[in-house]
Amino acid sequence: MNNNSEDRGMLKWQPFYSVLSEDEVRDTTCTIDNVSKPDLSEDQIEEIEMLIMDAYNNKKEVTLSIFNQHKIIEVSGIITKLDPLHKSIYLNKQMILFTNILKIQIL
Repeated sequence: MNNNSEDRGMLKWQPFYSVLSEDEVRDTTCTIDNVSKPDLSEDQIEEIEMLIMDAYNNKKEVTLSIFNQHKIIEVSGIITKLDPLHKSIYLNKQMILFTNILKIQIL
């Protein structure tokens, strides 16, 4: 039997890996492709949490670096909602998982 079928590998699973697609992200300013997700230290995570709370409570605009589908994407906007149950935030009405946030800058 001739087996000429090709393995699509991870391609067939790609839609399941994204909570936030590039088409849904508004104000994308920069994209870095084909990277592994960096590990954050506890101090970095605590700093991100504090800055998110400050930006949310004071309605400040932020720029987030987000890990999404082996890319780092920068998006800007105002955090409109915190969702502790799903461990996410809403930026420009789009849900972003907290674990995908790599960096935050308050503008």
